[in-house]
Amino acid sequence: MVAEQMGLVRLVTWRSQTPFITLNAGMSPLSFAHWNPADQMRFGAVADGKWLLWNLSRRGVRVSFPERTGDAHADGSRLFRWSLVDSDIFATTSSRNLLKVCNSQRAHLPQPFPQRNRVADFSWQAGSSWVAATADCFLKFISV
Repeated sequence: MVAEQMGLVRLVTWRSQTPFITLNAGMSPLSFAHWNPADQMRFGAVADGKWLLWNLSRRGVRVSFPERTGDAHADGSRLFRWSLVDSDIFATTSSRNLLKVCNSQRAHLPQPFPQRNRVADFSWQAGSSWVAATADCFLKFISV
């Protein structure tokens, strides 16, 4: 996978170094892209304050636009990561380091996660629905 800031993600064949599909965000800058570890046919990213979701199961498509988009953060988005155990849940952070956890199957997306601290980075914990977040020099564990 090669993600370009101008809004393109190219999925590349390792041996031939040639792209077999290009995902077009249709906006820039593309801040972060992530392949869904729980469902390898789904891909997500954040660009210009929006989250973008692709379904890669359509055969024969060379260029794909997002299947679904939504507002992530009004001040711009920085990180996007899928849950390790639930293929529908992902989280984003804003330019001001605020965390939002979203479910792609719910009508009202995203749903802000209540917090008083700014999140510098986060990761999903393997085998659980917990998020480990670094916030204001502390490590916090958040149950989703």
